[in-house]
Amino acid sequence: EIEMMKERFAKLLLGEDMSGGGKGVGPALAISNAITNLSASVFGELWKLEPLAHERKERWRREMGWLLAVSD
Repeated sequence: EIEMMKERFAKLLLGEDMSGGGKGVGPALAISNAITNLSASVFGELWKLEPLAHERKERWRREMGWLLAVSD
C-alpha cells in the first residue's frame, strides 16, 4: 500500500510523465486525471444505484485522501 502511494505521488509530481522528459501535464490536470481514473475503477462496475461495498468505500476514502494531500 505504501509503495502504491509513493508511485502515485511520483506520477502526480512528474505530471504523469514517468520518463522524466519534462513533457508532463500540470499538477491540477494530473490530479484531475487521477481522480477520474479512481472513480472509474471504484464506481465503473455499478449498474444501478446501490450502496458501495465497505472495501470500495474505504479504498475511495483512502485514495482520495492521498490525492488531495498533495494540494495541502
